[in-house]
Amino acid sequence: MIVEAIVEIPKGSYYKYEIDKKTGELVLDRVVNYPVPFNYGYVVDTLSEDGDPLDVFILSSDPIPPKTRVKVKLHSVFLCKDNGDLDHKLIGTIEGDIHAVTTLDEVSIKYYLENYKRGFTVNSHEQLNKAVGTTWAAQKAYLLAYSSKVRRKSTKSLEQSLIDAKKKQGW
Repeated sequence: MIVEAIVEIPKGSYYKYEIDKKTGELVLDRVVNYPVPFNYGYVVDTLSEDGDPLDVFILSSDPIPPKTRVKVKLHSVFLCKDNGDLDHKLIGTIEGDIHAVTTLDEVSIKYYLENYKRGFTVNSHEQLNKAVGTTWAAQKAYLLAYSSKVRRKSTKSLEQSLIDAKKKQGW
């Protein structure tokens, strides 16, 4: 599955940035003790259980500047909790990147997640089918929450839209 993502934090940064939802500005949230092992951002047009867009680690050999939009091929997902609330992290590579990191350093990502702030736990690392299901659920939540057009449609119509999107992605 290919998704569009916005990079918030470049690989190797000790600075935890977030994009302000109201202004679109890049804001320094905090300084962390361990650098982010890969580029980190969010999937466009998604809404996860924590009320934010779905997070994604983008595996690449080089840092990607913040606010860069990239097409990401999903590979897996870390199922996580942030102080008891679900906060999953997708894992992917840049679509078509022949220099992409092809082996997942699961240990460094897990270490980063469990140490960048208190109360964050990694429950498991799951493969592509769970990553796709997590993404579809977040896309559906986004559509239900933000699209007045979708609000007027029936649930059946929304389900058909998601089925069509899955077919388009080759699933």
